[in-house]
Amino acid sequence: MDGTAFKDIFTLFKRLLLEQMIFMMCITPFLFQNWLYK
Repeated sequence: MDGTAFKDIFTLFKRLLLEQMIFMMCITPFLFQNWLYK
């Protein structure tokens, strides 16, 4: 595997990770509220 393909995969992976982190940060407060006020 050459360097460019690896770089593309790495960029894709970072973007995926970032989206996942943002998603978790957005959804955690809702879960926490539901858990608190049950």
